[in-house]
Amino acid sequence: MPVNTTAQGNISISSINTENESTTSNSLKTLSDTASAGSDPADGAPYAMSEFSGYTHILTHDAVVSQGSPTGKIGQVTGTITSGATVPFGSYNLSNISKTEGNSYVRIVWSGGLNTSWDSVELPDGTTFNRTALTVSGYSHGLFPASSSQYSSWSSGTWTFTYT
Repeated sequence: MPVNTTAQGNISISSINTENESTTSNSLKTLSDTASAGSDPADGAPYAMSEFSGYTHILTHDAVVSQGSPTGKIGQVTGTITSGATVPFGSYNLSNISKTEGNSYVRIVWSGGLNTSWDSVELPDGTTFNRTALTVSGYSHGLFPASSSQYSSWSSGTWTFTYT
């Protein structure tokens, strides 16, 4: 939850600590240095107490995906999560990434249930998808069917999941 704005009440070190999940400190400088974004022109972090007004700490998690070769008549390609399968958010970890050429399906598959704690994912080619814009099917999020550009963007490399 964002740090209170001035209209909502005073900003306190305690409220900044609650939002900034990188560290716990009574030092404004330490909290500024570990903040994920803000208005300090030198490093992008909030620096003054007033700059923490409305601050929301953004966290990311990288998963490295290695796509396999198409198999079968429908050309399903399953991606192996080579690192980052265990996610620090939500209760379900990544199982695999898959896409199917025959019907242009693309999916992020979770193990044991659907993880809805993330907000967006940036793919290796720079394309970003918001979780709420993806279709849910069982334990997966995806595009059913995907456009050719969406389909081709799901590839090997680092996938960066963002959550607040």
